[in-house]
Amino acid sequence: MKRTARAFTLIELMITVSIIVGVAALVAGMMSAIAGTSKSEEAVNIVNGYVQMARQQAVQYGQPVAVFFLDKTPYSLNTRMMVFEPRLTGVVTHDIVDWQTVPGSRAATLPENVIVRNASNQPCFPIIFDSQGMVHPKTLAADVSIIIGPRDANETRDRPKAIAINRATGAVMRFERAR
Repeated sequence: MKRTARAFTLIELMITVSIIVGVAALVAGMMSAIAGTSKSEEAVNIVNGYVQMARQQAVQYGQPVAVFFLDKTPYSLNTRMMVFEPRLTGVVTHDIVDWQTVPGSRAATLPENVIVRNASNQPCFPIIFDSQGMVHPKTLAADVSIIIGPRDANETRDRPKAIAINRATGAVMRFERAR
């Protein structure tokens, strides 16, 4: 009896490869959902790091330092944060004109389509730290509660996040917000 060599046809190989690619795409999509790497979560991490850096600079330089949150403009399509020091020693206000950028600092840009608002729903606001790293008394109560989330909540499953800054210690606390 003669044995014939049996092999896979091109069609069978193409079907097998397409099934493997489809399963890999599904697994990759599930992994990003499991990992929780949403734009809001990424923005929370950036804000947390920037606020902690400003607090550290206030203690290190022994003077007030502010983080100003700036909404998008025609020149910058995303929300930005910048670290400032007072223009005049001892003068601490809520007005950005009375502040100057800390030498060597750069603006941090948040991910696209992410908004940052304070508890009063203002897009532009400062968080001011005193020379001991505590929230300065001139910082408004609404400014120590920050809401971070997608610009259009209907287009994404990304949930808004919230950050609260302890006035006494300057510590940052994170919360998940319900829709």
